[in-house]
Amino acid sequence: MSISDPQLWPIPAYQADTQPHFLFIITLPNSGSTALAKILASSVNIMLLDEYSGEGQWHIPGLCQQYRWNPKTAINEESIKATWLSIYQAYKKSNPAVDIVVEKSPPNMMRIHQLLSLFNSHSLLAYNRNPYAFCSSSLHRNIIVKNLSHDDRHRHIQSTVENWIKWSLKMKSLIHELNIPLLTYEQFCASPETVFEKLIFSDDIKKTINLNKKIKVKDYVAAKIENYNQIQIQKFTEDEISYITNLLSSHEALLKFYNYSYL
Repeated sequence: MSISDPQLWPIPAYQADTQPHFLFIITLPNSGSTALAKILASSVNIMLLDEYSGEGQWHIPGLCQQYRWNPKTAINEESIKATWLSIYQAYKKSNPAVDIVVEKSPPNMMRIHQLLSLFNSHSLLAYNRNPYAFCSSSLHRNIIVKNLSHDDRHRHIQSTVENWIKWSLKMKSLIHELNIPLLTYEQFCASPETVFEKLIFSDDIKKTINLNKKIKVKDYVAAKIENYNQIQIQKFTEDEISYITNLLSSHEALLKFYNYSYL
């Protein structure tokens, strides 16, 4: 893939000196982070680069290819900077109060140092979800599972568990390296105001965030923040839960880091 291909890496016009504060949420896919991002964007001072997903990657074809999770994949930094800032600047023309952008494309964790270097002002927040619920959400969101054989279901489950481990290890490393505050899906659902403890936003900004807003995520009905872990986990059989536990068995320290435990 050529990083000079304008079809993959557009470079729209933008003003380099007109920049927001970027909040980068370091997160896994299917972790409930879209709900978090949309709650934050309930503020008149905060916006998402992509209203549907909160993920700026979808505006740059070269950034959302299949190999985007490979940390060695080359990226066009000028395209990212130009695209994201042009979106912000266009939005700000009709919404002048906006001065914070929440960006939560999950593959960002693989190149976060490059992304941080592109923008003048930024902060970070790490966000993870219980591995059993993550695996169920990922499996049932991306795979038609009802007609799969026992072995095929286990194969897909193994893949999702391995992704949770790999990405959670990467997140843990970044948390230590960059001193990133950690918020879990479970903490946020139990007490949404907990997010305020993790953000460097001013109190005036925090007051404009509506934690009780009904939000629409993907194809779900608009609703207030609620923990769907149990609903997701109940989609697994007892055998499958045991299989996930076995796959996680050598990563007890990782689970404890995020305050998770075996089922």
